[in-house]
Amino acid sequence: TVTAEEQFGSAVAMSYNANYLAIGATGGAKAYIFNYNSTTDSVSLEYTISGASSSALGKSIAINRNEGKYVIVGAPFAAGSSSGAAYIYLRTGSSWALQQTFAAASASEQQGYDVDISADGNYAVISAPMLGVGRISIYFRNGGASWSLQAGLSTGSSGDEYGYAVGLASDRCVVSSIKANSGTSGQETQAGKAYVYTRSGTSWSLSSTTLVAADLEKKSDYFGSSISMFEESVVIGSPYSEKYLGNNTGAA
Repeated sequence: TVTAEEQFGSAVAMSYNANYLAIGATGGAKAYIFNYNSTTDSVSLEYTISGASSSALGKSIAINRNEGKYVIVGAPFAAGSSSGAAYIYLRTGSSWALQQTFAAASASEQQGYDVDISADGNYAVISAPMLGVGRISIYFRNGGASWSLQAGLSTGSSGDEYGYAVGLASDRCVVSSIKANSGTSGQETQAGKAYVYTRSGTSWSLSSTTLVAADLEKKSDYFGSSISMFEESVVIGSPYSEKYLGNNTGAA
């Protein structure tokens, strides 16, 4: 049962067939996994994930869209000193169990600030935007219950908040730096940008394509505050853009 101050809906994710829903509740440090029964046209709670009250578990959440078999949830204030962590859960039938924990290596990382998992459930990305210049970690599932680090990536300058939002496909990853300067005129300070990585085999490399807002007119647009990715397409939010309808109207 959802209670007061849980902030239910802090993050949401859904499988392609809409059979599984994952919803974060940061205030209560919880995440809920729901199952949709098409026969009865009803939704029921299948599993509840709980964390320490100060962990902000549920700040980010993702589900592998093809099967709804894996859920990854971030808790950027877990483990004390804002270290953060992320957790992957595996569904077997209608039962869910923790498969692996990804703990931060040092304080103030806020690991798990954002997370994503590929549609096939073979790759996961976890961001830590508050660690120096920021960092993302991409993990590969070794055909079973074990996940191993495949790439640790970072670019930009300190304070850019690289990794504020992430999007992942099996061979592409998009990462935002919402406070990065995105132009040369001086008006684009902290306008934000997003970087594109591509995978070849087990190697991830930075693409020559950097994504920026179409207008590039105002500072502090925070382009890259949210990312949603599907195969080769990506949608990126810029909530403080003023280009179209005035002050902080926002755009995507």
